[in-house]
Amino acid sequence: MSEPKQTKGIPAPQTVTVDVNGVTVTVDLKAFDDWSFLDDLSRVEAAGTGESTDVGDQLRVVNIVRRIFGKQYRAVLATLADDEGRIPVQGVMDALTKVLSTAAPNS
Repeated sequence: MSEPKQTKGIPAPQTVTVDVNGVTVTVDLKAFDDWSFLDDLSRVEAAGTGESTDVGDQLRVVNIVRRIFGKQYRAVLATLADDEGRIPVQGVMDALTKVLSTAAPNS
């Protein structure tokens, strides 16, 4: 993953904010420089490609979502809940994709 670019004496940002359904998610960019995050990400990817059949690997996406959404985790999930209180997995994945593509566009 690339580091945030620094422009002539202006320090690179340490956080990025993204609006997710009206909730401002502040992503600490240090979250991407974390071995546990990369391990979770690689295991989720392996599960998605069939390289891993361990169901636990698929569920590591929950760790990724919690880590990236941070303190706004529950607020984001609340905006995604349907009338019965269920939170569609695809809605969470769409929100995660939006945040990741904004916070780490080159990864």
